[in-house]
Amino acid sequence: MSCLDRVLRDHEFRDPGWCAARESTLVVAGDCTGAADSCFCTMMGDLPHPRDLFDLCLSPLEGGFLVEAGTERGERLLAGHGDLLEEAPPGAAERRAEAREALAARVRKGNERFPVRDPFEKSVAKHEGTAIWGALAATCVECNACNIACPTCHCFLLHDLPAGEGAARLRLWDSCFHAGHARMAGGLTPRLQLTERFRNHYHHKFVSFPRNWGVTACTGCGRCVEACMGRIDKRECLHRLETRWIPSEVPAEVD
Repeated sequence: MSCLDRVLRDHEFRDPGWCAARESTLVVAGDCTGAADSCFCTMMGDLPHPRDLFDLCLSPLEGGFLVEAGTERGERLLAGHGDLLEEAPPGAAERRAEAREALAARVRKGNERFPVRDPFEKSVAKHEGTAIWGALAATCVECNACNIACPTCHCFLLHDLPAGEGAARLRLWDSCFHAGHARMAGGLTPRLQLTERFRNHYHHKFVSFPRNWGVTACTGCGRCVEACMGRIDKRECLHRLETRWIPSEVPAEVD
């Protein structure tokens, strides 16, 4: 949510739909209880449990949940439903901390095969115009699954339709891997090749977004890894970008 808040709320051009949803929504977060092989939140400097932006956080413990309020709204909700709660047993917070650290260590261990030392911004930015993007995008089928599954992707397009004697404007979810994503009036597009769109996806998440908003537009949730029909793993791509891996006899452009 921090990524979307920065784009849609925390500046002078506020998105009314997003702001209304944020103000009317009670955010209940929960600790991750396990880690899939595709999880890599620790590579992004995050952890498999919430640290902020929640009204209430539920952490599973033996026989129930440890409930933590993160805002005044959350505190008011707990105060109004005290009959449903009981005092946390001694040592509950310590057991939660141990469980959290054990899971974080498991995620870190699972990603040791993708060593990355340089900042992601540096690894991606140094490959402007190199042939590596054609190699990384070789199995991409433009299904847009990674964008659909991503919790931080927010691109949209506007579509005008006739409505009676007037007109209606629709806002539709868009994908940066789609050939028409950057199409301008007259049908021109600056990113005609898939290779260019693939590079733009990584540049946006790991270079331009951090420069403009101060955070990386990737949570390391691994949903894109699970959803990809071409079996493209973002961790492997980032590792290869850092090590300047470019296989021989791979086309520089992919249509």
